Amino acid sequence: MAVALIFAVVSVQIVSDCLATDAGGGVDNNGAPWPMFGGNPQHSGLSGYDTRNNHGGLKWSIYPIVSWPSVAIDANGTIYAPYAIIGPGNTGGLEAIKPNGTIQWFFDTGSRVWSCPAIGRDGTIFFGCEDNSTYALYPNGTLKWQFRASGPISPSIVIGQDDTIYIGTGNGTLYALDPAGFMKWKFKLSDSWDHFAPTLSLNGSVLIGSLEGYVYSINPNGTLESKYNVGWIVDYVIVGKDGTIYVTSQNSGLIALDERGLVKWKIQSPYVGAPPSFGPDGTIYACFNNSLYALDTNGSKKWTFNTGGAVESKPAVGADGTVYFGSEDGNLYAIKSDGKMKWKFETSGWVEGHPAIGADGTVYVSAPTNGARLYAIAGEKPVPIEVFAAVVAAAILILAIVIYVMIVRKHPRAKTK
Repeated sequence: MAVALIFAVVSVQIVSDCLATDAGGGVDNNGAPWPMFGGNPQHSGLSGYDTRNNHGGLKWSIYPIVSWPSVAIDANGTIYAPYAIIGPGNTGGLEAIKPNGTIQWFFDTGSRVWSCPAIGRDGTIFFGCEDNSTYALYPNGTLKWQFRASGPISPSIVIGQDDTIYIGTGNGTLYALDPAGFMKWKFKLSDSWDHFAPTLSLNGSVLIGSLEGYVYSINPNGTLESKYNVGWIVDYVIVGKDGTIYVTSQNSGLIALDERGLVKWKIQSPYVGAPPSFGPDGTIYACFNNSLYALDTNGSKKWTFNTGGAVESKPAVGADGTVYFGSEDGNLYAIKSDGKMKWKFETSGWVEGHPAIGADGTVYVSAPTNGARLYAIAGEKPVPIEVFAAVVAAAILILAIVIYVMIVRKHPRAKTK
């Protein structure tokens, strides 16, 4: 009886915690919580959904996911994951995964896919492939159209407010496509082997880096607006909510530019593992070497969090301020806005994938080595066996005491004369 009461109380508490969810505010692309790389056209990494009830428990994992870009998540919670096999055949495609972790469909391209998908307002899924093609799929996984460019497609695709699709290619060309897959214009960035991703500024200009160290700003009509020389190689361009342009460069570190392209501040570092992301309070989260740095808007360090391996995972930040990022030490980390660790989740290998956040606070991240899985992390962690054993032992002791008291009361000892 006492055991039943104890477990009933524990069960009610667990159920209550699991049901206590808060989706928070903010919806992008007609209800899709994470419609493209970085969550939006500026690639800010900031979600509109609260993740405070995510305590690092495994919801599910799926194999094989042999690719490390981010996934995209549509309004129904369907997860779209790029797929690339390294080895004989070099095949790949795109997987659609239901919220419960089962495969909904797989689209086979016959070539590897390194591109993070992007979801349009009508639910169309766009992604690039190593075969030089950009594919547009209906939500049921059938082909809508295919556009062949002059080189392999960049790590991510961005969609403008007018539904224009912007793609970068490995031969240094930027394309603009209309929603039907017809080319609106193309712009030659350089003759070098560039393979970088476009980003949209707050005014709709297309920003993209180049191998020579330039950041190009292209007008929505395809003409050059300006270009800024910031270093040897520009990997990513990210835009803050105040319009500041953040650039990662392989020889210059992290650079903040104003909207005219003038340097506001710079953090010199020989190794910047991933593009920065932003917290709801404007904090900048950047990855250098083995660590996550929290910076204010002037570039001053607020705190650092060190891991046991190189960090190449762009952070994702919940509306509650929790920062999620992976490390080559094999862990996905959840860090509070004050720099203290909330939890960490151990995966099967290096976590080089960029986390994405669903509407229910689930965090999705890929570990492409040693088993190559996509993980869905949400809710409570399982109760450790030692804690469970202690609860059972306590329950048995209480039950024994209750039984002893009941026996003594029913059969009291005879009084001695």
